[in-house]
This record gives sequence, structure tokens and C-alpha cells, in this order.
Amino acid sequence: MNAKVGNQNENYERVMGKHGLGERNNNGERLCELCDMDELVITGTLFPHRNIHKATWISPDGKTRNQIDHVLVSKGFRISVRDTKVYRSATIKLRLRRPPGRRNVSRVKYDTSRLGNEDVLRAFNITLRSEVEQDFEVLKKVYTETAESVLGKLRKKKKPWISEESW
Repeated sequence: MNAKVGNQNENYERVMGKHGLGERNNNGERLCELCDMDELVITGTLFPHRNIHKATWISPDGKTRNQIDHVLVSKGFRISVRDTKVYRSATIKLRLRRPPGRRNVSRVKYDTSRLGNEDVLRAFNITLRSEVEQDFEVLKKVYTETAESVLGKLRKKKKPWISEESW
């Protein structure tokens, strides 16, 4: 995208930090808007580094430096990003943690060891099959009725008895 986001984060505090490089261009504005809509964070602007560790593109004469390659992460993982800086290529250090608020969610575990008993396995399969068949029949009926009412039935087009090609 050649997006330069710069170091001014006014109106984009949720999306980026103040440690970008240079000035924002049109593509940088678009990238910031995209990140704002999709709840992403530009990690290369979060940490203070020397400019040599921010620039991802350097002109052949070595004078012009731009930060045009970016690492984006979901806002929920922002606290997991420990650092992002350039070493001739982008690197990122992570220590992944669960986002806050999801810590108390537990999964239900079932006693699958009971399936070793043939009677239990048979009862499980019979019950599961009947539930699936019932749901399938309901789904099939709803799908068919919706298709017929919205789309209508396809009418076959009859070819003319004689055409220009048959001459």
C-alpha cells in the first residue's frame, strides 16, 4: 500500500502510537481508517526506537527513509505485543495472553470414556442420528420453501423447431 502513517495520532489513538516515522500520506490515512473500522492496531508506532529501526524502505541514495511496511494486530492482542522494530525486516516479539474478560469461560467436558461400553455407544449413536435427521428434515423444508417463494421454479426454454444453424 505504501502507507505512511506518520507520528501524529490525532483521532487515531486507538489505532496507533506516537512513534511512527515522517508524515501521513493518503494511503496512510486509508490504512488508519481501515484499522479503526476493523479494530486493528499498527504496532510499529507503539514503541520508541531510533529512526533506523522504524524505516522499512530506504532510498538508493540513503537519504530518504520511510515506514511503509506495517505489522497489524487485533486490538484484543495489543497488550500481548512486547515490541516491534525493523532489523532489515520486520520482527515482532509476542507473549500471547488471553484477552481480558475471557478468563472465566470454561468448556464443558464430557465423559467420553463411557463410549467404550457398547450399550452406551449404541444409545449415543441412535439418539444422535435421530436428532440429526429431524434437524435435516426441518432445514430441507425451510430451504425448499424459501427457494420456491423467492427464486421460483426454473422453466425450461424450448429450442425452436428449426433454426439458422440447421439450414
